[in-house]
Amino acid sequence: MRILQIVNSLTHTSIPIEMACEMMKTEDVEIAALYNSQTEADEFANKMGVQCKIYGFGYKYNKLKGISEYIRFLRGCSYNIIHTHHSLSGTIARIFCYKKKNIKLVHTVHANYHSYSKIQNLLIGSTLNRTDAIVFNSKSSQEGLYNWEKEKLRKIKQTIIYNGVNITRIQSNNTNLWKQICHQNMINDDDIVFAQIGRLEKVKNPWGSLKGFEELCEKETIASKKVFFIYIGDGSERNDMEQYVHQSKVLKERVIFTGTLPRDTVYDFFTRIDMLIIPSFYEGFCNTLIEGLVAGVPTIISDIDVFKEIIPKEYKISRFNPNDYKNIAACMVNNVITTKKNNRKHEREYWIDRFVLQNTVNSYLELFNSLIYID
Repeated sequence: MRILQIVNSLTHTSIPIEMACEMMKTEDVEIAALYNSQTEADEFANKMGVQCKIYGFGYKYNKLKGISEYIRFLRGCSYNIIHTHHSLSGTIARIFCYKKKNIKLVHTVHANYHSYSKIQNLLIGSTLNRTDAIVFNSKSSQEGLYNWEKEKLRKIKQTIIYNGVNITRIQSNNTNLWKQICHQNMINDDDIVFAQIGRLEKVKNPWGSLKGFEELCEKETIASKKVFFIYIGDGSERNDMEQYVHQSKVLKERVIFTGTLPRDTVYDFFTRIDMLIIPSFYEGFCNTLIEGLVAGVPTIISDIDVFKEIIPKEYKISRFNPNDYKNIAACMVNNVITTKKNNRKHEREYWIDRFVLQNTVNSYLELFNSLIYID
C-alpha cells in the first residue's frame, strides 16, 4: 500500500509523523510538508532518522511558489491513500485530489474545531466533504464540529481512532538534559517540580496554571517548601508570560521556560516531574496526558469533555475548573502533598494496553484497506 501523509510542517513532536514512522514498518509511506523547504525536509529526515522520502515545498519562504509547486506535485502524484491532517495543506489536497483515479482521501481531525480560528474552520469545513473518510481522534472532537460542518459530513464515512503513544520510547530514555536544566536553575532533588508540557497558546491555558501556581506559592502548606514550575514548550503567550514572571517577586525565581525540547528529553523529564498540570480549555485528545500517565507521573487535569471520555471514572485523577485559577491552585496543593510519583503500576499497565501506538496504526491500516478494496 502506498500512503502519502501530508502535514503543514515538520516537527519532532508531530503525531502524524510519529504514526507515519510506525506505519513504515509494513507499508510504503512518504511525507509531504507544505511549509518546509526541501533542504529542511532532508535535514529533518536525517536528524530524526526518518526512513522515507519527505517532500518540502517551502511555502513559509515563498507562498506563491510553494503553493504552485505543491499543487503541481498533487496533480502528478499517485498513491493508494492520501492522509491529511492540517488546515491549509489538507484543504489544497482535497481540492486537487478528490475523486482522482485510484486515490482515496482520508482526513484526521486532531482538535476541537471551537479552538480553531474562523479562517481555519472555513478552509477545513468547506472541503471536509471532499474526502472518502473522516477520522476523529475522540468523540469530543467529532462533537466539536459546528452544525454546518456536521451537515456537510452526513454522507461521509466517519470513525473514531484514539491516538497512541510510543511506549518503548517513553520508558527507555536517559538523555540527562533535565539534570542540566535543574542544575542551572538550582533545583535540588527534594524540591517540588510542577510542569506543563505543550504549546503556550491560549487554548492550552498556560496563564491559568501560572496564576494557579502564583496562588499556590502563597499557601501556608507550601510556604516552607521550595517549589518550581517548568513550562516545556513554546508559543505566542510565552513573551507576555516571561515578562509577568520577571516582574513578580513570588514567581521570578520559581518559574522556568525551557522552550521546545526534543521529545526524548521530555520523556526523560518525566522522571523528575512531581506533578503534571494539563489546564486546557479545549483538546482533541491530548497525547501529553497519556504519555504522562504511561510514565507514572502524578497528573491533574481540567474538567473538560474529552478527558471525561478517555479517563474512566474508576481512575481517580483530580480535575479542576480551567477558568478558576484558585481552583487550580487548590488542586495542585491537595495532590502534590498526597500523591507519590511512580507508584501506580496497575494504572500504568492500563494506559499502556489501551493506548499503545501500534493499536492506532492498526486501526488506520484497517480503515485504509477497507477504502481501497471497497466495491
